[in-house]
Amino acid sequence: MGDYFKRRRDLLDILKDLHSTGIQNELDLPQIVVIGSQSVGKSSLIESMSGLTLPRDTGTCTRCPMECRLQYADTWSCKIFLRFHVDSTGTPLPHMREIPFGPTLFNTEDVERMLRRAQRAILRPDLDPSTFLDDSDLHVFGIPLTFSGNCVCVRVEGPNVPDLYFYDLPGIIANVGDGGNEADIRLVEELAKSYITKPNCIVLLTLSKHIEGLPPSVSPSDPTDTTLTGLIHSLNQAFERFREKVHETAPQFRPWSSVQSVEQALEQEMLNSAKEDDDAVGLGTTNNLHVDQVMDLAKRSRTRELPGNYPFSVKENLIVESVRQWGALAMECFEEVQEIVSRHVDRLIDGHFQKFAPGGLKEEVRLVTQQQIRECAAATIEKIEGLYKSECCPYTQNDHYFFAYRSKMLQRYKLIHQQSLGKSHLITAMRAHNPSESRGMDENQWNYLNQAITALQNFGVGSVKAEDFAKLLPEDDLSPALEIMAEVRAYFQVAYKRFGDNVPKQIDADFVRGIDSGLDLALMTMDLGTDKCLEYLQEPVAVVTERRDLTGKKERLEAAQQKLSRFYDEQGL
Repeated sequence: MGDYFKRRRDLLDILKDLHSTGIQNELDLPQIVVIGSQSVGKSSLIESMSGLTLPRDTGTCTRCPMECRLQYADTWSCKIFLRFHVDSTGTPLPHMREIPFGPTLFNTEDVERMLRRAQRAILRPDLDPSTFLDDSDLHVFGIPLTFSGNCVCVRVEGPNVPDLYFYDLPGIIANVGDGGNEADIRLVEELAKSYITKPNCIVLLTLSKHIEGLPPSVSPSDPTDTTLTGLIHSLNQAFERFREKVHETAPQFRPWSSVQSVEQALEQEMLNSAKEDDDAVGLGTTNNLHVDQVMDLAKRSRTRELPGNYPFSVKENLIVESVRQWGALAMECFEEVQEIVSRHVDRLIDGHFQKFAPGGLKEEVRLVTQQQIRECAAATIEKIEGLYKSECCPYTQNDHYFFAYRSKMLQRYKLIHQQSLGKSHLITAMRAHNPSESRGMDENQWNYLNQAITALQNFGVGSVKAEDFAKLLPEDDLSPALEIMAEVRAYFQVAYKRFGDNVPKQIDADFVRGIDSGLDLALMTMDLGTDKCLEYLQEPVAVVTERRDLTGKKERLEAAQQKLSRFYDEQGL
């Protein structure tokens, strides 16, 4: 057995070495590939195989292949590499590059964060990978690739780690959100085909096809507790759809003037930058306002405020414009959950009590259970309405997240606004600045920025980035509108996460769990007297008829047997 393990380890080592050379483009190397559609539990499967916590987001979260090499060792560690073998158009590079990404990790909690950064590095091949290690890339302007054929390589060793080598591919997508690229559907499909069409590829396909809440391995007539797995899976999918729909009500501000003449290409670039955080789930049309329209709204709302101040009602009205859609979305989510749970309960009743249907026991249990469902539904709807009403009045104590997101959005809106005013070359230079090299920049601009940053640091100012200089650009009369837009968008982010979590939590606690917690007492209210119980236990007419027929047949056969026995006795046979 020891020789077998050693030989297996040697084979995995040679496979790793071969893949690191890029020879897989020329030779059909053995490989295992995990593939499936979006949101089918592929990440959960890989987590159970590897023991890692993978990045999770709404929509598509895997946007490039991930090579996972698992190997037994005495101590746990994880190394991450970036493998570049194609350019941004998908054309193979003359020479494959594999570079380390960050230090060796010894804490499993650090892996998810580093994998997010590694994927961003793959999707921004124009930037130095070191830029991503401290999230500096988030301050560099640019549009990342939506998907890439280049690979994040993960090497995990540990005492409870199996010897295994496989690839995780982006989930197959059937459609894209507003502003998305339809070509991504084809791109992801071709990427998957490039792996799975090879003869030496073993495909591990993850599926979510199931019968109304039940996983494929569970029959709808099976009343055992294993159906709970399918129920929870269906509920989680309903809750995820609810959160995505709430997110689609996000304000879609345009930080440039509605009357400004902007080239179509530049307008599209600014729009992509403004909605950067919303691409995963698509966009709605809530507060589709330009900065001058927001400024006009603020001015018309002024009463006796001091100069430069605007009523809070301006922000409140813009916030409520999104929130007022949430009540209907929450009820839509609950109705979907109620239907899923009701079907699940009906299957359980059919499985347990079908044979007692003639005596009325099955129908009696169904009536009691339906009443319990109605009572829990009424209580849950009341709680959901309370959650919705509380969101109609903007309020939060989550200061840290609010101010952090406000600062992020304000800086983004200001940069886009300056870009729309004709300072595109300055903004682009600031965002693309790399202190170590001037590639893609004017040499003089690069030198001026480096000198300014060095001077400020020598003066005692802390960490300064080139993008920070955008704050020094002259402001105009629309600056208050940009601040209003940033605060409204930041509050939406706080409230949407809160509401998107509280509603599913309330439904689960008061409805899903509530039905089970009081059902035993409700069933005890049934008439369980002796006569009624005998009635409940009545057998089906078909069973009674068959038993009567079989009893008569048995009696006839026994009578015939007795006659034959007497005949043989009389004949002395």
